[in-house]
Amino acid sequence: NRQAEWDMHQSISQLGICPAFSYRDPSDIYWIRPFLKTHTLQIGIEKNNSFIDDAFLSKTAGIFNSIHNIPTCKDWPVIHYLDLIDHYWQQINQQHQVKPPEILLDLRNELDNKLQEQNYTPCLCHMDPNPSNWILDKESIHLIDWEYAAIGNKAWDLAVFCDTCKLNPAQIESLLQHYTKVSPQQLKLASQQMRYLSALWFYVQNHLSIKELINELSSITQE
Repeated sequence: NRQAEWDMHQSISQLGICPAFSYRDPSDIYWIRPFLKTHTLQIGIEKNNSFIDDAFLSKTAGIFNSIHNIPTCKDWPVIHYLDLIDHYWQQINQQHQVKPPEILLDLRNELDNKLQEQNYTPCLCHMDPNPSNWILDKESIHLIDWEYAAIGNKAWDLAVFCDTCKLNPAQIESLLQHYTKVSPQQLKLASQQMRYLSALWFYVQNHLSIKELINELSSITQE
């Protein structure tokens, strides 16, 4: 939904979280926004693993809080976790043409029971706050690439951020102290749910073998 992506991005830009687009191609082939001549969080992590300190986590928690408090629009897409899980399993079944291996079906049953969706207040979520989407500009931090943004569970954003930035327990504790609307238990469940979704997606995209998928799903069941 390109119109929704545009609307969400422009709403976020008003908070200074990312630069607003200055031009939209009528065919939506490309959009133009100011170029930030600096580097990503990914590069910062690669250069210095201690880069993500308490002050940085306080800033990112503030950004997440601002995003999650944006007034939402009824036309924006909504993430339904269980629907996505079912969608990917349908694709896996189609790829196999016959039933997938029995162990895979057993893992699905176990994970679907283990990772039941809990009640949460829906809000705007970026859904892909990995370190390559954070731009560091002197004292400012920008979060770009809103292609997957949707209304969902705020804990998912924190889970993806923690997992892709490979935060250690102390860093996770610091983040949750600054972002007080998600408990450690909620974060753990969200992390498992996102890993489950990611594993299915990577397999459907042929980035994982059947053995690697089984290993990843098995590791989630054992947590």
